[in-house]
Amino acid sequence: MIFELFPYRRSNKYKSYLSKKLISCWDVEIQGKIIAGLLEQQAAFSYLRGLFKTEKMNFDVLVIGSGPGGYVAAIRAAQLGLKTAVVERAEVGGICLNWGCIPTKALLKSSQVFQYIQHATDYGVSAGDAKADFPAMVKRSRDVAETMSKGVNFLLKKNKIELIRGTAKVRPGRTVEVTDEKGEVATYTASHIIIATGARSRELPNIRQDGKKIIGYREAMTLGKQPESMVVIGSGAIGSEFAYFYQSIGTKVTLIEVLPNIVPIEDEEVSKTLERSFRKPE
Repeated sequence: MIFELFPYRRSNKYKSYLSKKLISCWDVEIQGKIIAGLLEQQAAFSYLRGLFKTEKMNFDVLVIGSGPGGYVAAIRAAQLGLKTAVVERAEVGGICLNWGCIPTKALLKSSQVFQYIQHATDYGVSAGDAKADFPAMVKRSRDVAETMSKGVNFLLKKNKIELIRGTAKVRPGRTVEVTDEKGEVATYTASHIIIATGARSRELPNIRQDGKKIIGYREAMTLGKQPESMVVIGSGAIGSEFAYFYQSIGTKVTLIEVLPNIVPIEDEEVSKTLERSFRKPE
């Protein structure tokens, strides 16, 4: 039986067993048949073992999402010697680098410079009549985000992390299905799967975003024309940033908050200080 070879498969006992068989048979032809038979059994055993062994994983670590949570975890895993991959369906760097923290700070910096020029005389500087070039501000913001995204892409390549493009779906058995933009599905396995998909803006049930009159944060960062007036619903960090940016370049802004204080998750002292700043006339 094939299973007779189990005790000899991974030890010197196998060699000893084979030698004894050969020593007891002086006939070369018989020796050849013994070797052939043993090798045939060994091959059959290897095939059978392949059927029952644990499936080999494509990666040690597979990260879904390339934002600050995902790409940092992936880089660290790769630095520790683990074979790592990242699945991303959009821009490398995630929401934060492309549509959140980074581009909004670029817009805020542009508005800050504009405000400095507007109040240049307060600093003893004479400056001409400055105007906010809204399309140029938006372009600078997008350029900054693109540069940051390319930087993260470089870090992934530098650390030999495979970037898989597509939308991931976790399946049983440590398996991830990835559907690319063409609709083709590929399956990957990993010993460890990290889900770092980030967050999305929440829509109010009675105020659905249409991308035109009612917009979300992405549209607010890429408008083709500066609006004359704007209502911002929600005074968290993102809402307050947009309210400040647009108000500082000349848009009339109304900020709506259901809770008693703006930026409600911050300390009350911070909230009161920011509210006074927003109410302060230019």
